[in-house]
Amino acid sequence: MLKRISCLTMVLLLLFSFAVFAAPQTLPADISSTTWGILTVTNPSESFITSYDKVHNISGYASNGVNISIYTKTGSGYSLLYRNGAPLSFNVGASGMFVQPVSLGYGKNSLVIRAELNGQVQYVLRTVTVLSSNILNLINGFSLF
Repeated sequence: MLKRISCLTMVLLLLFSFAVFAAPQTLPADISSTTWGILTVTNPSESFITSYDKVHNISGYASNGVNISIYTKTGSGYSLLYRNGAPLSFNVGASGMFVQPVSLGYGKNSLVIRAELNGQVQYVLRTVTVLSSNILNLINGFSLF
């Protein structure tokens, strides 16, 4: 009897230990940035940036408990990003700060950072263009003005 109770307790603990995120799998293509004050993205700090790194750290701060999800542009809209089979969706902790590495491809990567708190949703759009380090891209990326 004690084994059954122990097994049942373990199963219940496992079932309720996984966080369930209500972030949608896709977003429409015509989404625009909104400002509600829920989320501040500090990296990338500008709407359009260029980088040579295929992994970029998305960082910023938000209130404790804010659910953040990161999406990438697809043909028909934006799709939730995944890393190691898990959705790139998380809750901000007590410090309010977050850093999330995102794998990018060469070329233009349009991202949407979605924040949700108590039914309010905020969208932040960022574009990261990843250049390869070959000589042609180095020349094209160099500018005097």
